[in-house]
Amino acid sequence: MRPACGLMASKTARTFARAALRELDTPSFVCTGACDVWSTEDVTRELVGCLRSPRTLTLPDVGHLPNLERPLAFNKSLGDFLDEAWRARG
Repeated sequence: MRPACGLMASKTARTFARAALRELDTPSFVCTGACDVWSTEDVTRELVGCLRSPRTLTLPDVGHLPNLERPLAFNKSLGDFLDEAWRARG
């Protein structure tokens, strides 16, 4: 279980982040781990809901560090996203 102070800090940070995320007018890549106990599905959904054009990837059997836990899958997906974003930039 997370300490109460950590939970409060994360909720406060998300409050500030939501406003900033709504201002972004750029494609966004969000990768989460299905087994992440800190950035839960609800937290991810809340933040992704603030983005205009998000691409999301949830990696199974992965925790809080998908780029370290499944680097090949993460790098492939991120590379594909960046290639598409580069081509679409006009």
